[in-house]
Amino acid sequence: MSDLASGATSASALRVHALSRPAATDGYAELLGASASLASTFGLMITRAPHGGRPSIESVLTRLKPYLIQVDEVQEWPGTRLADGLTSPRHLYRLSPDSLEMLVSAASSLFDWAFPDLPESLHLLRADGSTVLATVPWHNDAWLELTGPEYETLRRQLPESTWRVTPTRDTTTFPVLTDELLNHLLDLSDRGDPGPWTSYVEDRNHGTGDSFIMVRDGAERGEDIYIDRDGRPASAIDLDLIAAARTYLPVLVKELQRLRSQGARGA
Repeated sequence: MSDLASGATSASALRVHALSRPAATDGYAELLGASASLASTFGLMITRAPHGGRPSIESVLTRLKPYLIQVDEVQEWPGTRLADGLTSPRHLYRLSPDSLEMLVSAASSLFDWAFPDLPESLHLLRADGSTVLATVPWHNDAWLELTGPEYETLRRQLPESTWRVTPTRDTTTFPVLTDELLNHLLDLSDRGDPGPWTSYVEDRNHGTGDSFIMVRDGAERGEDIYIDRDGRPASAIDLDLIAAARTYLPVLVKELQRLRSQGARGA
């Protein structure tokens, strides 16, 4: 459906325009229609097994099947990069008036494109693969990546409330906590020195000596950990953060897995 853009788009020519929440919600259909004039394809992510979500996921995938171009495993898509080489399947579709109408009818907000109700992270792409519209639904974040002329065109088509007060920002990639990544984090935790870890900071927790992280306590105490940053002792907040992350990582991961399992059973 790309009417306004043709040929390759230089990444340096694109500016990132953050979208307001009303534009992503109340103005969802209007925003999609305007963005589609620049795009040729759209992508949807399946970061968890579809059968773990609600039937609406499979229903949308079935309705969109006539427009499917390919399914490929990717480590990165607009706004998100998976850690440690993990990948998730991206369904890439041809954008047409009919497939656009399906996107409009399947959701009422850009942020609806999230597990467990729908495939995740709807994004629109130009013919050269560059991003037009990106969403990170679990952060309620959405933006357009536009050239100057494209922005001027869409600004005339869309209400002023579409754009955030700060019109441009840098894109940021957010890690997605897939089931595979959660299992990987638990594996790392299991292979590391068990917690609890406690930060001991000079002049705060003890009077003299270097700051360090104490690994467990009492009869099970392991070797203390001393951390430098560029030849200088790490700050108190660095030590506090590392100790807390090691201690609470398995707790948080297991709680998230429990909640996901509970949600899947209730779907």
